[in-house]
Amino acid sequence: MRRKAMFSKSISIIIIFLFMTTACASNKAQESEEKKISANISFCKEPRPQMCTMQYDPVCGLVAGNSVKTYGNACSACGDSQVSQYVKGECPTDALERFLDGTIGDAPIKKQIN
Repeated sequence: MRRKAMFSKSISIIIIFLFMTTACASNKAQESEEKKISANISFCKEPRPQMCTMQYDPVCGLVAGNSVKTYGNACSACGDSQVSQYVKGECPTDALERFLDGTIGDAPIKKQIN
C-alpha cells in the first residue's frame, strides 16, 4: 500500500514537472519570435552619452520620427537627443519608409519603383 502511494506521488511530480517545462518552452518560443521582429532595431537609452569613441561602425538613426541620418556609430547616434532608435549600417535610400513600416533591419530592402 505504501509503495502504491509513493508511486502515485512520483507520477504526480513527474507530470507537474513535464507540464511546467512545456509551459516554459512555449513562452520561450513566443519570446524568440518577438525578438526576431525587433532584434535589429535598437533604442537609445537614458541617460544619453556625453562622449563617444571615434570608431567607424555606421548606424542609421531615426531622427525626430520624421527623417533618417547615418551616424559613425551607435554612441554618436544616441548622443543626438532627437534620435530615438537606430539599426546597424548606413541608411538605405528608403530607410525612413522602412523605419515607419517596421521593415528596417535584416528585412529585405523593398525594390524602388521609378
